[in-house]
Amino acid sequence: MLNTGIDTQTSNRLMELAELRVVPAVSANKPLEESDEISRFADYLRDCFDKNELSNLYFQFEHAHGPLADLYRSLTLRAIIKSCGICLSIEPGVKFKHPETFEFGDGVFVGTNVFLQGRFDGEFKVGDRTWLGPNSYYDCRALEIGSYVGIGPGVKFLGSEHTGTPVEKPTVTTDLVIRKTKIADNVDIGTGAVILPGIKIGEGAIIGAGAVVNRDIPEYAVAAGVPARIIKSRINKSKQERCFGQGEK
Repeated sequence: MLNTGIDTQTSNRLMELAELRVVPAVSANKPLEESDEISRFADYLRDCFDKNELSNLYFQFEHAHGPLADLYRSLTLRAIIKSCGICLSIEPGVKFKHPETFEFGDGVFVGTNVFLQGRFDGEFKVGDRTWLGPNSYYDCRALEIGSYVGIGPGVKFLGSEHTGTPVEKPTVTTDLVIRKTKIADNVDIGTGAVILPGIKIGEGAIIGAGAVVNRDIPEYAVAAGVPARIIKSRINKSKQERCFGQGEK
């Protein structure tokens, strides 16, 4: 055997690196281009059909596959919601309640089997180029998500909890407390994470897969675990001290 002078640990690490593939991101980098005809047709649907008619049209294509079904889903939902930018992408199986309270920016992607649970008096905002991963759940009654946010498959956003009082009553019959959750720009949330009601996640933060976030996360922090804890910062030490104070113990 050839003696390269490299120890076993280093050799194994080099082999791991050789198997890595780094490829460009696609979804968030695609040009946002939409013809005037598409915009006019969405306006036509909004002007000529009521909410129930548009919902019924959406349901006809809800589980269908192919470019035509994709187009009809995006156009009908776009005609229903409060406001929407261009190039909305809606995958099969997406369900929603009270979409008239939704506000979407440009290039929003909503993955397969996403459930968007709004409320008649709620507010749900999603910024430009944000990616809502498949099989994720959103309590949209008081939820704001910024631009260029990546949300992994199976992530859950919870927005309310029962007071549980008086204790003599079943918990599910007690009042609900709805808390606003806010996700800043450029946040990435890993597969299966759970975001509890009222949480704020700062710009550029990363949340690890499976984390349960029960407290606010500062900007550019990396947090993971159950419950989520800050494990490092993505920024230099001087800025970290400004963001985190004395740091995590």
